[in-house]
Amino acid sequence: MTGTLKIVNGTYYTYINYVDENGKRQQKTKSTGLPTKGNKGRANAILDERKQAIAEGLTRRKNPNSGENIRFSDWVRQWQEGAKRQLELSTYEGYEINTRNHIIPYFDA
Repeated sequence: MTGTLKIVNGTYYTYINYVDENGKRQQKTKSTGLPTKGNKGRANAILDERKQAIAEGLTRRKNPNSGENIRFSDWVRQWQEGAKRQLELSTYEGYEINTRNHIIPYFDA
């Protein structure tokens, strides 16, 4: 996830790029409502808050079996176990390594 501030007509805007739950790239653009003069620190704080809100939204997903919210890392573990029967052993092992070394530590941190 990346984010930046841009100035449009004398006002700070936040631009946040991320990958959604379907693997598609998304960009959210929103005005901070702050004029550029003397507000860069406040605009950066708003950018950080908005990035955090998006990240939290991506880490919570509905459990399709119960309708309750679960952590994204738990959902990945469940998906991986369900997909195990449909994947070649080498593919599953590659997924398992990437999940254990990259996805789980990032989202469980």
